[in-house]
Amino acid sequence: MRTSSGRIRLNACWTRSIEKKSKMSLATRIDPAFRKFWTRAGRLTRYAFACGYIEKFEIGRHCVTLWHEGGPCYHVRYHIHDLPAHLGGGRQFWESDYKLRPTRQKYDETVKLIRRLIEQEEKVNVACSDL
Repeated sequence: MRTSSGRIRLNACWTRSIEKKSKMSLATRIDPAFRKFWTRAGRLTRYAFACGYIEKFEIGRHCVTLWHEGGPCYHVRYHIHDLPAHLGGGRQFWESDYKLRPTRQKYDETVKLIRRLIEQEEKVNVACSDL
């Protein structure tokens, strides 16, 4: 969506895709007015979290969310959607910390774990289809 000044306004939700990024960082591809929201690595800054932006990774039923809630508290939450609670669906964990770095590390670990799970599921599906 473009504003009256012609700049592109971004949504309040930042979603990291599983596709490979181009060699140029996100911070150099976006409007200079929005550079304070992203680091050179393409991650949200503390300022962006304070403004209400969230970092979210979704693939299939899996969803990992990183956000800042009032005061000095950062949260990481992992959900499995479309699966009843008695079958292990719903919220898998919710962790909080007062510092962004450990919370980001937990977010990254969870995303890596989900990617490995998806890869293993695909290998099993391919092996089963060969039978």
